[in-house]
Amino acid sequence: MKVGSYHVAAIGLSLAVTACAALGPGYVEVDDIHTDVAMPFIGTGFQAFVHTGNINYAGNYAPSQALLMVNAGTRVTRPAGSQFDFISVAAGEPIWLISANQVPGQIFLGIQADYGLTAPEQMPASNTTNWKSWDPDGPGPAGTGRYVMFNVVAVRGPGHLSIWDNGIFGEVNVRVASADGLDARDGLPQFIRSHSHHNWAFTAPGYYEVDFQARTFLGPNSGPGTEVVSPIATFHFYVGSPTATLRIFAPGGDAILAWPDPSPGFQLQSSPSLTAPDWTPVLTAPVVVGEEKQVRWGSASGSHFFRLRRP
Repeated sequence: MKVGSYHVAAIGLSLAVTACAALGPGYVEVDDIHTDVAMPFIGTGFQAFVHTGNINYAGNYAPSQALLMVNAGTRVTRPAGSQFDFISVAAGEPIWLISANQVPGQIFLGIQADYGLTAPEQMPASNTTNWKSWDPDGPGPAGTGRYVMFNVVAVRGPGHLSIWDNGIFGEVNVRVASADGLDARDGLPQFIRSHSHHNWAFTAPGYYEVDFQARTFLGPNSGPGTEVVSPIATFHFYVGSPTATLRIFAPGGDAILAWPDPSPGFQLQSSPSLTAPDWTPVLTAPVVVGEEKQVRWGSASGSHFFRLRRP
């Protein structure tokens, strides 16, 4: 659910004006739906998608075209117990948790390896014989199963990311912990042609970029196998209730209205008055400049008021 919010910025002008590898233009917000970070092996290499909704290839988006919304309802407190120290905040402090178990009104995020793609994208079952059994927790092909390893190689954002599983006796199996640095052990092993769900925790609200890299081994089990590694794919997350502050500056007479990018769901609106406001959308499409969205407002007479609003 989108949370309504607005900010009004002011600047003294002759107008008397008052007032996420990056996400691509026209990205979608993915919230409150079964969603997977998908890196299937298609043809001769890995491809990266955000897979949403039903098992249908049409539900896939390029990572740069999807913003995964970890909404305010995911905010909980870190449990007590030293087994959770890897999360890197003290017990009782807030974290934003994507649960391994589906919670109504929250994103249900999984990991996908060649699952949920319709022909001809889905890897035929006969091709699984070309995948070598290996141990994703070891140095290489040691023979435990046919896996894809989803390594987290970088996390950029205001806090840390942790991913873990809970065992049948309540034990905590840490898969990723960015607070102590990332290496080849920080990853999610996934059987080919399957998907799974884990617990994800972010330690601060805001915008994150998470880089994944998939790897596996191909070849018969009788030989050494050939390691196949994907290009790095950046997936985009927004944690908590989105906020954005509007600022206005005036280079050369025209006003530039600017606010952070990404700022999911916010719309720039204007009104000729605050006494009896009539807020209407500003139809000029914003231009992304660095880490901001900007709209140029040409010189005009009278007063103009601006706000950002998230429906």
